[in-house]
Amino acid sequence: MRTTMLVRFIVPFFLLIFAVIPAATAESTGHRAEILWDKWGVPHIFAETDAGIAYGFGWAQMRSHGDLIVGLYAQARGRAAEYFGEEHLDSDITVWTHNVPDLAAQHWAAQSPEMRAINEAFTTGMNDFFEAHPDTIDAKLHQVFPVVPEDVFAHGLRTIQMYFVGRVNAIENAGARWEEAAGSNAWAIAPSRTENGNAMLLSNPHLAWAAGMQTFYEAHHVTPDNNFYGTTLVGYPVLSMGFNDYLGWTHTVNTLDAADTYELTLVDGGYLFDGEVIPFEVTERTIKILLEDGEFREESLTVRRSVHGPIVAMREDEAWAHRIAGMELHDAPAQTLAMTKARNLEEYESALSRLQLSMFNAIYADRDGNILLVFNGTIPDRGRGDWGYWSGRVPGDTSETLWTEYHAYEDLPRTVNPESGWLQNANEPPWYMTIPYPLDPADFPGYMAPVIHVEAGIFRPLRSMRLMEENDQLTFEQALELRHDAHSELALRVVDDLVDAASGSDDETIKAAAAVLANWDQRYMPESRGGVLFVSWYQAYVQAVGRAGSQLFAEPWSYNAEPLSVPMGIGDRERALRALKSAAAILQAAGAPLDIPWGTVMRMRKGEYDVPGTGGPTADTFRVIGYGQQEGGRYYATHGDTFVCLIEFSDPVRAEVIMSYGNATQPGSPHIGDQLPLLVEDKTRPVWRDRDSIEANLSLHEVLGGE
Repeated sequence: MRTTMLVRFIVPFFLLIFAVIPAATAESTGHRAEILWDKWGVPHIFAETDAGIAYGFGWAQMRSHGDLIVGLYAQARGRAAEYFGEEHLDSDITVWTHNVPDLAAQHWAAQSPEMRAINEAFTTGMNDFFEAHPDTIDAKLHQVFPVVPEDVFAHGLRTIQMYFVGRVNAIENAGARWEEAAGSNAWAIAPSRTENGNAMLLSNPHLAWAAGMQTFYEAHHVTPDNNFYGTTLVGYPVLSMGFNDYLGWTHTVNTLDAADTYELTLVDGGYLFDGEVIPFEVTERTIKILLEDGEFREESLTVRRSVHGPIVAMREDEAWAHRIAGMELHDAPAQTLAMTKARNLEEYESALSRLQLSMFNAIYADRDGNILLVFNGTIPDRGRGDWGYWSGRVPGDTSETLWTEYHAYEDLPRTVNPESGWLQNANEPPWYMTIPYPLDPADFPGYMAPVIHVEAGIFRPLRSMRLMEENDQLTFEQALELRHDAHSELALRVVDDLVDAASGSDDETIKAAAAVLANWDQRYMPESRGGVLFVSWYQAYVQAVGRAGSQLFAEPWSYNAEPLSVPMGIGDRERALRALKSAAAILQAAGAPLDIPWGTVMRMRKGEYDVPGTGGPTADTFRVIGYGQQEGGRYYATHGDTFVCLIEFSDPVRAEVIMSYGNATQPGSPHIGDQLPLLVEDKTRPVWRDRDSIEANLSLHEVLGGE
């Protein structure tokens, strides 16, 4: 298969259309909001109240992501097979097995009057948009309307608790493994490390690029007492990370184990627990399934629950129950809203410490110069066992393994204002927040977080630490340049050794491949020559060494080693050279030169845009773009950089941002993929937070509820 192809850039021209559109549907609800849409499809929503903001946010999300959100709500109801057909049956079974619709109703009933008003306004905004613009929503989705607040809470349970915390159905719609699709980078930089004495914050989450529950939405919310800019996953009524005039925070996926699988022994129709036979709690459900001829069939579902949670698998004498922390918590939206309104570190931690958000590191900076990193989450207080024990199946026949409480906020790994002047996280465990390492894993329960995932997964965190440790007195522009770093930290540690090993070989293929790697700039950039060969080599090397039980690196990883010094060098030179020849042979068989440019093989595509790839593997480089979809000799991006924002807490606050795949998924939107040309050129956009700059870049102006 040949991989040399014509690279074509498509740079469309968009007309900016200014219109004032009154929405009469808002008149009867009492909601008032104004949406100023900028030329990148970002809604800047102005309102007098939080409910008004929520109304405008619901309206805006329908314009940008309507089909996606309504489809996700249908799945969260457990009725997707009824609406759309048999291919959604497994999803419905999973939703009902975990009792999501009933729990969502309970969560909605438990809301405060303030949050009831906000969630009602949010769904009203969605419904009003549909009534005003029904033709913009896919006809098959019309049956899902009206959406209701219970849908919002069901969607939250399905997304955060089941998929992120519980890792239920870990294969995501992007086709990538969960571990590949879910990740992030973050920096919090104190004034002592910046040229002008202002703290800075980098938000850089990595999630799946396919339209789905992991899709981010960028927005701006302005009320008389708050000006908050940021992002959230689609379908949520409040922004989940970003910044105001005083502070900001971001999240990274953390190494948190907050779900367990219990192995039960079946006896006499029940299960053994503390020496007694306990009957299952049994619920019968009926799922309707749409057939191709438009008729329906019904399928019965028997849901069994033990004291541990729902039964997810069963055979003759064994069953497995799944227990997910935080399924009962209902105040995550209220906590997040309080975080957006905080004005200092004390107020922010007061909100965060409610622990209604069941996972994700929280990385924070503020205009007072404080920086903070918290290993946040609802971590079960298990009282015994280490990470390895709780990562496997746990005996379910004794109450000694059944946790019922969570660790308090004070128990969580946390660092504030370290002497180093910086904090970082790239999805590694919390022990590596800065250098010197600020925390000792021995001071925490062994199940709270591993010492490190695997040796081969440390390189992106090491790259992040290196970029912070080796750069001081940063300007905003320099920090932004570091954020674009696409160097391979792994290559830095092994290429010289690999080239040296090849120098003694008589094999011409090995010598030619080594020459390519010796000349490679060790970056994953469109024009870089050698990255494709290097990635192929490392995959082959890991497989060979893994099968042999050998050591990957000459100097393996050690927590006690000097930071940034290990791993280093090639551990098995003989197998490394065999792997290099194998990688070269693969490229030669495809008719590709050994030094084929990265961007010729690796591509990024959204909508009508198809551009050369930039960024590389999640385990190797700070700038992450994962390429998993193969087509015609090319590999297309499936996950990686999404909402990327660098913030400086100057007066006024300064920020640059990019939403890699664009700020819309709705068919016909000009914003599907329109920021990919910026991404490939290492460019960002200025954040517009004052009305003058927004109006200078306006594409659409909507007034909801009157002038």
